[in-house]
Amino acid sequence: MWAGPGSCHARPLQLVERLVDPDGGSVVEIIGSVAGDPGPSMLANRRADIDQGFSADTVEAMLSTLSAAPGEWAQTTLTTLAQKSPKSLKLTLAAIRNARHLASLEHALNVEYRLCVRLFEDGEFIEGVRALIVDKDRQPKWSPARLQDVMPQLIAAYVAPLAPQEELGLEPSQG
Repeated sequence: MWAGPGSCHARPLQLVERLVDPDGGSVVEIIGSVAGDPGPSMLANRRADIDQGFSADTVEAMLSTLSAAPGEWAQTTLTTLAQKSPKSLKLTLAAIRNARHLASLEHALNVEYRLCVRLFEDGEFIEGVRALIVDKDRQPKWSPARLQDVMPQLIAAYVAPLAPQEELGLEPSQG
C-alpha cells in the first residue's frame, strides 16, 4: 500500500503502486500526491565548474583547463574525456559551437545526423562499440589517435551537407 511521500527514489515506486490501485484516485490526484520540488539538478550545481572547464575555444584548451582545476569532478571529467575519440570530441565541439548560428533546431539535428552517418561510415563508432561491448578490451584504436592530428579540414568535411538525397528532410538549399 502507498505510504506517502518519501525519498525521490521511492516516488516512482509509490506512483506505480497508486496508479495500479483501483482505489488510488484519479491520475491527476495521484501525480499531485507524489510530485515535489526536485531541487537543483546536478548540472545546475556544477554550472560554475562546467562554464570554467568548457569555455575555451578548443578541446585541447578545455582539457588543459580541466587538468589545472582542483577537485575530483575536474579530474574525473578529464579522465572520461581522455577515453573518447579525438575526432568525436572535436566534432562535438564544432557542432555545439556552430549550432548557435543555425536557423532552427531542424538544421542542428541535420548536422547531428551528418556526424552520425559519417562516424558510422568511417568506422569510428564501430570501433568504439568493438572496444566497449564486443571485445570488452576498452582499448579503442581511434583514427586519428591524437587530438592534434584532427585537422580543421576533417571537421569541415564531416559537418558539410550530405548528398541531397541523403539529407535528413531539409531541402538542399537550406542545409
